[in-house]
Amino acid sequence: MSPILRNSDDCASIVRRVNTHNWVDSASNRVVEIEEAQGVRERAPHSVWLDGTAILFRVKALAQTGLLDDRLFAYYDDDDIGTRLARQGWYSRCVFTATVYHEVRYTYEEYPLYLIYLLQRNHMLFYYKNTPAPYRSKL
Repeated sequence: MSPILRNSDDCASIVRRVNTHNWVDSASNRVVEIEEAQGVRERAPHSVWLDGTAILFRVKALAQTGLLDDRLFAYYDDDDIGTRLARQGWYSRCVFTATVYHEVRYTYEEYPLYLIYLLQRNHMLFYYKNTPAPYRSKL
């Protein structure tokens, strides 16, 4: 369970609500419009994952699925656990009435080099680890 995330520099700007994976393109789809996010949650609840900024997990879910993957520290750890939870039958839910403010970087120039490295490395690790068999040839 996670609140919506708003930009800490522009409190009216919603950064994240729910996310899904596009296995064909090895990319994440970020859904910020509330109606669309609710629709995705209802149509395909197992495809939804949440940003790890202020996430809460059920202890029972973590006992069944395992903890965060330390190899994915800082980036894609939330993608990974969301994917593993969904494979075990757990649902990720956004609390649309709760908000957390989060710093947002829009371009690579705003990131220190070590974060760019982690972002790119973890992207590759996540998709190599989790891409379903029918899409693996795209890797």
